[in-house]
Amino acid sequence: MKQRTQELTQLIRSISFAGRILILSIGILFLISSSVSDKKIFSNTPLYAATINRSEILNLKLSELISKCPGTPSIKILFLNSGYEMEFRSGKVVRAASVIKLPICVAVMSLCRKGKGSLPEPISLVEEDRTSGSGILRHRRFNRDYTVEELIKLMILESDNTATNALIRRFGLEEIQNEFEKAGLIKTKLKHRILEASEDNPISSSEIVDLLSAIADTSQESSIHPDDRRWIFDLLKQTSPGARLGRYLPDEAKIAHKTGTLRREVHDAGIIETDSNKIIVSALIEKAKSRKEAERWLGRLGRLICETKNDLTY
Repeated sequence: MKQRTQELTQLIRSISFAGRILILSIGILFLISSSVSDKKIFSNTPLYAATINRSEILNLKLSELISKCPGTPSIKILFLNSGYEMEFRSGKVVRAASVIKLPICVAVMSLCRKGKGSLPEPISLVEEDRTSGSGILRHRRFNRDYTVEELIKLMILESDNTATNALIRRFGLEEIQNEFEKAGLIKTKLKHRILEASEDNPISSSEIVDLLSAIADTSQESSIHPDDRRWIFDLLKQTSPGARLGRYLPDEAKIAHKTGTLRREVHDAGIIETDSNKIIVSALIEKAKSRKEAERWLGRLGRLICETKNDLTY
């Protein structure tokens, strides 16, 4: 009997570390398999298992979700409190759609701060500002002035293309692009007015997360004035809170974000606030097979990363 016990002990010890990890990984993959429905996207399985830490579990879940994306995503996620980052093709340059309006907003606020304009300044709209796509101004007669502040709010809250073009005309494309560069945006560029060219303005998830991080964290050094950061943050909170990344968030979580849509691009970028963290996310989907499916997928992504909060170990 003693000899059999010794043989069994020796057999257990002979199992390699890699073998044990393989067994553990199979168990984890079983735990995280498949979402169930639109109403309950993720299980309540705790984000930990044996010796695998939470960040590794999140990586596995994110990889599984990416494999089910109805398009080609580029993603960057930053957990602000811990500094933990996750990314997938985040440096890829993609068509910006209306997400470009976020850095335009930052640039216009900065130019006003420098005395090159002001929020109460009235702007008269002209026909060259009018363009198709999103927004309400394109349907109106241009028989009244709008202040810079009103146009910024229309640009962000209504994603108004005509309001955006009026701001670009007033402040100048080159001046706005210079502010992009001062804010650290290199791949993200304003090359032309909205819908002025067939080639859309370029953007990258990585740079948009950096910009949103500067807005969310007023303690870090930035070219953006602290008062402007708070103003922009509050404005983004009013933008479609139940859409895309915000679709499946728990009640205690809030989102401040800017979406963007073209024929096959479905984007969202924003700041998710939980009770213990701010999570910066940029998820840009190219070649979307279905807008509705892409929007639901973004909702699943928001739910997944929100559930993790700041409980990552690494």
